[in-house]
Amino acid sequence: PAMIPTRIFVLLSVALLLVIPTIAQDPVTFATVTIPSGCTYEGQWYPDGSFKPNGNPCRPCHCSHGRAACAIVDCFFNACVDPVQDPDHCCPVCPNGPNCRAPD
Repeated sequence: PAMIPTRIFVLLSVALLLVIPTIAQDPVTFATVTIPSGCTYEGQWYPDGSFKPNGNPCRPCHCSHGRAACAIVDCFFNACVDPVQDPDHCCPVCPNGPNCRAPD
């Protein structure tokens, strides 16, 4: 039978002793998870900053540090006789500027 020289046998033994514990250990992997900053309002998630729930211009909100703060817009009287409801604004706007109708 062929004999393995002693020097090679010792080197192989040392290599196996170094590798086997590494293989036997359970690998542990750590993943970095980045959680975006924002908040949940009425079941919907919004990023930090201003938002309008459901696109409602009458309900401006702001999200900061996981909390939402919303305002209620109250429309005052119109300064015109021909107000128009613009979908981008909560309150009616005066397309022709302030105007009034004088009695006849």
